[in-house]
Amino acid sequence: MYHSCNLSLILKSGAIPATIEVLEERQVGASLGPELQQQGVYAILAGLLLVLLFMWGYYRNPGMIACIALVLNGIFMLAMMSFFGFALTLPGIAGFILTLGMAVDANVLIYERLREERERGASLLQAIRNGYDRALPTIIDTHLSSIFTA
Repeated sequence: MYHSCNLSLILKSGAIPATIEVLEERQVGASLGPELQQQGVYAILAGLLLVLLFMWGYYRNPGMIACIALVLNGIFMLAMMSFFGFALTLPGIAGFILTLGMAVDANVLIYERLREERERGASLLQAIRNGYDRALPTIIDTHLSSIFTA
């Protein structure tokens, strides 16, 4: 048995006799395995489908226009990722989803502002102008926050 003063010297010097048995060794990198990539793509597509159905069902024709723009946004992002040869990593999937989510958020802000303006009795043209003008500062704020966070 070691005395406390001897034990402190042994701990400081790292001379405690111990054996280490390595049972398994793994290397973890930033890229995902093929099955996790496929699951990530399926999750993105399922979430996108649910968002598109909600946007179309709740906002009708303007929602359908927003859905088309959202799909084109997603296709453009995937095309750019493919063009530049970016690997599909977990942060990449999260960034893709965040970008689409922020696009949906901007559409919802604009449509709700339009709805408020129409309920106040504004003409369609005036409601569109006021809706965009009132939603724009919030949209800029959310996008700048994301840029600064990134």
